[in-house]
Amino acid sequence: MALFNDAGLIGIADLEAYEVSLSKVASTHGINIDTKTAMTLDQVGDRLLQRLVRAGAADSQCVDSVLSGAASIYSLPPQQGWLFTLSNVVVTPPLRRWICFEVLSQIFAEAYNTQLNDRFKGKWTEYMARSADAEYSVSQLGIGVVHNPLARPAEAQVTVGAGSISAGIVVVQTAWVDGRGNEGALSPLVPVTLSDSSSITVEIANGVNQSPASASGWNVYIGWDGAGPSRQNLAPLAKGESWPTPGTGFVSGPAPLNGQEPEFYIVDPHKLRRG
Repeated sequence: MALFNDAGLIGIADLEAYEVSLSKVASTHGINIDTKTAMTLDQVGDRLLQRLVRAGAADSQCVDSVLSGAASIYSLPPQQGWLFTLSNVVVTPPLRRWICFEVLSQIFAEAYNTQLNDRFKGKWTEYMARSADAEYSVSQLGIGVVHNPLARPAEAQVTVGAGSISAGIVVVQTAWVDGRGNEGALSPLVPVTLSDSSSITVEIANGVNQSPASASGWNVYIGWDGAGPSRQNLAPLAKGESWPTPGTGFVSGPAPLNGQEPEFYIVDPHKLRRG
């Protein structure tokens, strides 16, 4: 699963899974989907952080620095436990639905307020209700967190050279790993068109300067001939190390772990069950 602060957390494909006409509606009425998504993430993030503070899992004195991006994770002596920020929050399915429905409700609210079209009002109302239901699921199931977050890397840096690979298109992705075998979310896809007798060298983006504090290394994944991503390195690569295509070409290694699973869930003590 992705982390809340991962770049590109919610894209148009996530939203159009619920509303196939979204791009057309936004284009027709001058609505910027990226802007609405960013605003919604800020709003949902504020509410998540408030719940972490109320549950005693975050420090209210650190809220301003956390939201401005100046802080990452705070640890206290063992008897006092840990303090978490949004960088520790895992985007579980209910949380992802909450974000998507909230984005959609805001888009259709703007469409309605621009056009006063009852169809858009109906969509606005529908997605507000679905957002509230998803938020309730998060409040009851809890906010999934990890102690040592592995942020999603930016696009991998790929260099093409001479080698033994046949012509075709390959897709390159990378992921950070820690010393316990945990793996973060995959980086965005980098498609590379190769001619005959080629090779590639892969570097993880900003591998030394911007690696997560908990990362001990990284993995490289290649997809080719229409297949899904397959890990190419037997052992994690060191920070700053590059991965060159071996003379034997690509291998069919393990599939990615698809991000970090929550280590535990934090429930807001002020959110009581309905009924």
